[in-house]
Amino acid sequence: VAYGNSRMPKYEGQRQELLECRQCKMADLVTSRASELEGFDTVFFHVGTQRAKAGLEGQMLLEYDHSLEAAKLALQGGCKTCHLVSSMGASSTASTPYFRT
Repeated sequence: VAYGNSRMPKYEGQRQELLECRQCKMADLVTSRASELEGFDTVFFHVGTQRAKAGLEGQMLLEYDHSLEAAKLALQGGCKTCHLVSSMGASSTASTPYFRT
């Protein structure tokens, strides 16, 4: 399953029939919709926010805290692999906070 927080994830390629795409706010996914994370082998999270809208604290909450919590819930629900897609150039050693989150 693939979750997108602001846009519906889209995949067109080999074995695309195996991928179920859902749109959901990450805050909902780690609270009221957490049960949706049960029963999948692999989960992809497509997250992103604009710091101008959310501020640094809001960006960290979405892209780190909620993403980590969603991955933990998916693993508890039987998932074997979690993938997080955030931004091209994202790195813990990046010089700007945007790419470090």
